[in-house]
Amino acid sequence: MIGFEIDDTGLKRKLRRVSRALGEDGMRRAFIGIGDKLLREIDENFRTQGQKLAGGWAPLRPSTIRRRLNKKKGTIKILQDTGRLRMSFVRRSVDGKSVVVGTQDVRAPRLNKGDPSKGLVGRRMIHTKDQSKQAAIAVLDAYLERNVHG
Repeated sequence: MIGFEIDDTGLKRKLRRVSRALGEDGMRRAFIGIGDKLLREIDENFRTQGQKLAGGWAPLRPSTIRRRLNKKKGTIKILQDTGRLRMSFVRRSVDGKSVVVGTQDVRAPRLNKGDPSKGLVGRRMIHTKDQSKQAAIAVLDAYLERNVHG
């Protein structure tokens, strides 16, 4: 699994507000919202071939494009020849205390970071830690506004 844990004071403060205002069920729903937002942004990143999170992925090599076109199936979209990698990202482990978004695809870490020894350019598929924190805070702000202030 590729991913990380966020331990941030501002985020914890927002989570405490949700917990006090809406209880355990509210926390679980908030984490589902965070996970769903991260999944939507990963999907958008694949759709835009890296524009959403990474400013654009390195283009495919001409040999890769030729190979894919000769197969007469698949696509010349980056990291999407079969679609399995894109569809492997899921939200799981929502327990009211955390949410996990990621993939069990064993290729993902290497494709995400790259492997210079093999000439593989990294193509970031997921948020950085800071981007994930900002996305989570935005979801919690909207959630509090809708459910407490609205």
